[in-house]
Amino acid sequence: VLQWGLWLPGPDGEASQIPNPYSDIDANETYSGTFMSNKRGTLSVAHGIGLNGNSELFINLDDNEHLDTSSFGFCVWAEVEE
Repeated sequence: VLQWGLWLPGPDGEASQIPNPYSDIDANETYSGTFMSNKRGTLSVAHGIGLNGNSELFINLDDNEHLDTSSFGFCVWAEVEE
């Protein structure tokens, strides 16, 4: 998994010093609409506090089907094409 986003810990690992300008996603969409598994080359929303995503995203570098159900699932929203 390659993860990135706006979260940035303070110098001693404390909570972020940079406020997130975006609101949380309204709902975890893992099981609504068309389901896509966390397989190699897919992009997903990481969870912040709670079950819904915010500003952290990740690319699956390997098949990670366990992420489909762990922590109520991580919603896949795109797929990298060659």
